[in-house]
Amino acid sequence: MSQSLHRVQESFRDQIRWAVELDAPFMVRLLGTCLEQLNTDSELRLLIGDWPGHPTPDALPIRVAGALHALVLRGESPELAALFPPNADLSDLSDSIVLGPAICRVIADHREHFSRYLANAPQTNEIRRSIVLLAGFSQIAELTAKPLRLLEIGASAGLNLNWDQYGYRFNSPSGSEFWGDALSRVQLSTEVRGNMPKLVSPIQVISRVACDQSPLDVNNDEHRLRLLSYVWPEQPERLERLRAAMEMARHLGVKVEQADAAQWVEAQLKGFASDTSQPGTTVLYHSVVWMYLPRATRRRIEAAMTQAAAKASDQHELAWLRYEFPRAGASAELSLSLWNGARSSDQTRVLAKCHPHGAWLAYE
Repeated sequence: MSQSLHRVQESFRDQIRWAVELDAPFMVRLLGTCLEQLNTDSELRLLIGDWPGHPTPDALPIRVAGALHALVLRGESPELAALFPPNADLSDLSDSIVLGPAICRVIADHREHFSRYLANAPQTNEIRRSIVLLAGFSQIAELTAKPLRLLEIGASAGLNLNWDQYGYRFNSPSGSEFWGDALSRVQLSTEVRGNMPKLVSPIQVISRVACDQSPLDVNNDEHRLRLLSYVWPEQPERLERLRAAMEMARHLGVKVEQADAAQWVEAQLKGFASDTSQPGTTVLYHSVVWMYLPRATRRRIEAAMTQAAAKASDQHELAWLRYEFPRAGASAELSLSLWNGARSSDQTRVLAKCHPHGAWLAYE
C-alpha cells in the first residue's frame, strides 16, 4: 500500500470518528462505505487514492461526501438519492451493501463534477454557531458599553455576520431565555450546561465587514448549492436553517470580500483608534477557522492585533472573539481578549466550552 493511500484511509477513519461523536449515523455509513471502497480496486480509489495533498487538513472525506450530496440535491442521481436521507433506512443492511457500488457508478458517470468539487476546499457556514458567538458579543457589550464594529475572517458567505438579525433560545434545566427577533426566519436554540450566559439587549452594531479566501455569494445558485451540499444529509433542520439564512442574506445585501486573512486584518486595523473615528469597540471574530490558516498567516494576525492593542483606549476598545478548537482532540471553546487604555492585557479568558455546531454551551 502506498503512503498516499494510507493517509487517505486514515483521513476517512478520523472523519468517521467525528461522525460518531456528532451522532450522525448516516455519515458513519457513507464514510465507512467509502473506506471499504478504498480497500478495493474501485472508482473511488482511482479518484483519490493518490491524493497529492494532505487529506486530513484538506478535509478530503468531506469533499467526497459533499460532491455526492450535491448530485442528490440537484436531482442528478436518483440511484444515490434512494440511498440518502430521507429515503435511507439505516436499519436495512442491504442499503449498505448497494451503497458502495452506487457511489462508484456515480463517480464514473460524473467525473467532471467530482474533479471540480474535489479541487476546492469545503465551504461551510454553520448558522447555529451564532448562538455561541452571541454569548461573546453580549460579554463584550456588557464590559465596554459601546457599539461594535465587526470584523469577521473566514466568513464564507457571511451568514454569521448577521447574527443580530436572528432569534435565539437558550434552554437550561432551570428555564430558558430568549434573545433577538422572535419573527426572524432564522430561529436558533442551544442547550445550556451550567450557568446561563448574561444576554445584553440591545447590542448596537455600527459596521460589519468580512473576508474569506474563497467567499461564496448567496446570489449565485452554484454557491448556494455548495453550501447546502456540505450539510450532512441526515440533518434536514440544518438544511432548512441554512436556506432561510441565505435568503435573509440576499435581502440584506451581505458581501464578503475575497482576501488573504492576514492582509485584510492588517488593512482593517491600520486606522484603529484614530482621533476622528466614533467611539466604539472593534471586534475581530472567527469560528472554526484558525486551524485552517497557515502558521505564517496566524502569526501576522497576532502581530496586527498586538500593534492595534497598544493603541486601544477607553474610547476605542479592541476585542478578539474566538470560537475555535484550542488543540486537537479538545472541545471547542469560546474565548475573549479585550484591550483598552486602562486594562490592556494579553490575557485571554475562556468564556465557554461548546459544541462545534452550537448544539450546547457550557458557560464558565
